[in-house]
Amino acid sequence: MYRAQGSSRWQKNRNINFKVDKHMKEISRAAEVNNSLDYADLQLPHSPVSKKIKLLENSQNLAPFQSESANTPSTSFNSTYSIHSVIDSDHIATSVDFSDSDEIGADVSKSLIPIADDTDLQKNLGACFIKHNASHALINDILKILKPYHSLPNDARTLLRTPQCLPAKQLSNGEMIYFGLLTGIKEKIKKRSSNKQFWPILCQIEETVDKSPFPVAVFCGSSKPDTVNDFLYDFVDELTSLKDGSLDIAHEISIKGFVCDAPARAFLKCIKNHNGYFGCEKCCQKGKWDNNRMTFPDSNAPKRQDSDFDSFSHDNDFGHILEKSPLLKVDIGLVTQFPLDYMHMVCLGVMRKLLISWCRGPLNVRLCSRDIDILSNRLVSYSRNIPDELPRKPRSLREIDRWKATKFRMFLLYLGPVVLKKYYHLIATIIS
Repeated sequence: MYRAQGSSRWQKNRNINFKVDKHMKEISRAAEVNNSLDYADLQLPHSPVSKKIKLLENSQNLAPFQSESANTPSTSFNSTYSIHSVIDSDHIATSVDFSDSDEIGADVSKSLIPIADDTDLQKNLGACFIKHNASHALINDILKILKPYHSLPNDARTLLRTPQCLPAKQLSNGEMIYFGLLTGIKEKIKKRSSNKQFWPILCQIEETVDKSPFPVAVFCGSSKPDTVNDFLYDFVDELTSLKDGSLDIAHEISIKGFVCDAPARAFLKCIKNHNGYFGCEKCCQKGKWDNNRMTFPDSNAPKRQDSDFDSFSHDNDFGHILEKSPLLKVDIGLVTQFPLDYMHMVCLGVMRKLLISWCRGPLNVRLCSRDIDILSNRLVSYSRNIPDELPRKPRSLREIDRWKATKFRMFLLYLGPVVLKKYYHLIATIIS
């Protein structure tokens, strides 16, 4: 620590602060006279011994070093310089070390970095990061890379102007933060809902290690595609080339099946919808409208075959097939290679209707409130023993409207026979 001979530390610091304040006043007056923003090398007087004062500043603007010479009472600065730093005398450290004036000049030239455009850069970066929902870890890494070249903050919270604290209202047993109704309304009305929907074509390869599906095509519109020929044109064309071996691939390509829900199957196969009179995809019979739903009661009806689609013509039309599907060009079995949708037909179909009938159906099939509570308590008690392989825990029958397909499947395959142990007629309904 350097100590001025014959003076105390307090007196030394006071002298240093006085001289720095005097120099900064001279700089301010020179900047007012000349508005030039060009930076140049500072011509500092050379002296045998000079002192370099280390300036500490809380803000991110860099402050130039001032030099004090033993023979020169004040340091001269060129009047053409524009200094964008504000130095408070309270931010000056008490430590002073010795160095040459050339080293001081080098430090000053490094500290004088133009920051005229950094404000706009911060705004643009912040808007970009918010738009793309960038994580704070990514933003911090980018700021570290740009820090040597621009005057940017060190942390993402400063760049994004994250509030340091939220106004909390003290209640009797805790604190409450009120964000405001108007703020939320303004944020929501900026986003407009739309009727856009996606119709993707996904493919999964059975023989590979990675069995995750990959996208082949995606259609986006306000409704389903107008024609199936336009929707499947590129897919059928490329699949034909792959099966013929005309493309550069050393493997044989074959289609195992198409997994679709009921509306998508009707669209791809060009048949009646599932709720039509001739909507059954597996048998040839006319349905009957019963209790606000379409039923197909004849269990001995003749089965549909793939050849029915190959030999289709409008002359022998029986109401099920609307037109020839483009999938017939690649020898796809429109009956055998289109399995029915298990999730919608069994889990969200039959099983859901059974449980809803037992809970709030007609009086002749509905369970009493006491039995519903007993079954619900059993289901909830089994949630502690559900393994991790099952994605969801069982819930009460009182919350059946919030059940997902996985919960109906779990009840059908695992919990149903155990929960309904003393309700033999209900177990028979599930098994049948």
